Amino acid sequence: MAVGDLYKIQVNASTNNRHWSFGLWVQESSPSTPADDAAVIARAVDARIGTQLLPIISTGSFYEGVQAWRRFPTPSLPGYFKKLGGRGTLFGDSMSNDNSLFINLRQSAQDARFNGGINIAGQSDAQHQGNVFDPAHLSGVVKAFTDQLVGIWSAAVGDSGAYEFVVVSRAFTPPQNFIGTPFDITEAVATDRVLTQRRRAQKSRGYTNIP
Repeated sequence: MAVGDLYKIQVNASTNNRHWSFGLWVQESSPSTPADDAAVIARAVDARIGTQLLPIISTGSFYEGVQAWRRFPTPSLPGYFKKLGGRGTLFGDSMSNDNSLFINLRQSAQDARFNGGINIAGQSDAQHQGNVFDPAHLSGVVKAFTDQLVGIWSAAVGDSGAYEFVVVSRAFTPPQNFIGTPFDITEAVATDRVLTQRRRAQKSRGYTNIP
């Protein structure tokens, strides 16, 4: 299991002027400087996944920025990174935000019910047939994105620190702390099925279970 301060992350975006977001957890591998500046974490998240996010969302979608809050060991004021010019590059009409690409966040320490997941809206109608995403789409730009969710990575240029994305579970007992138990993400895999709002409700776990 990972160690270090825990940060709750919200990646903000919109499609056709409708807001959507997805959440992740970040744990420090080595501390930021200054240690209580959540903006350092927000910039680090952008440096890690921002470039890879744009090719998996439609041209009608905009990646707008990152918010970060330290939740453990003590809460901190939120930090922000605002993205300029973050238009998606995936051509085709935008799907409704009720549909999404689901990415399963797996860990090897416990069984699958302690895995996590994120839903990414802003998908293009050109990248699926029926309710199944194009395999080339999943093995190309989507995999380039999911690869960034695994492993330890460094702060943005000009900042210091090292971090990793983790799954935080409240279901694991006893919990490691009052937030839950963090697990290192060992694999991030996109599901080939387009998730509708109804199916997304059945996959509320990981980040979305944490208050």
